[in-house]
Amino acid sequence: YRLVMAASGVLLVLMLWALQPVEGLEIRDSALSMVLGLPLLSLFFTAWVGLLASVPGSGGLIERILRTAPMRGLGRISYMAYLVHVLLYLCIVRALGATLEAAVLGVIATICFATLSWRFMEAPLLSGRLTLPARRQPATEA
Repeated sequence: YRLVMAASGVLLVLMLWALQPVEGLEIRDSALSMVLGLPLLSLFFTAWVGLLASVPGSGGLIERILRTAPMRGLGRISYMAYLVHVLLYLCIVRALGATLEAAVLGVIATICFATLSWRFMEAPLLSGRLTLPARRQPATEA
């Protein structure tokens, strides 16, 4: 974790130095930040959380936070949230404009949608309570 965190942190700093963001410049307008910066940022924070929570059973603050019911619930819905968050956010921004309220509403809508998906589709499918209709076999000519 330490090596990944250090390497991604150094590369992020170098990228920001190369881009030299200033007031009024949207860093997301740069292809470099979108192609290299976002994955590096993900690696950096994933390694940071992994490093903080890497001692199992230690009872550290991060471990206690990650084991709470709300965090476990977010873990359950995280993949669906990942799949739909951009679509929901873009729909909300189109309706309300790119505001802080739109961002907050996007987070709330994403969590609600992912929770409903888990409750009524994913969990029943995984438990076997809900089954998909069998595929019909095409009729063969004799």
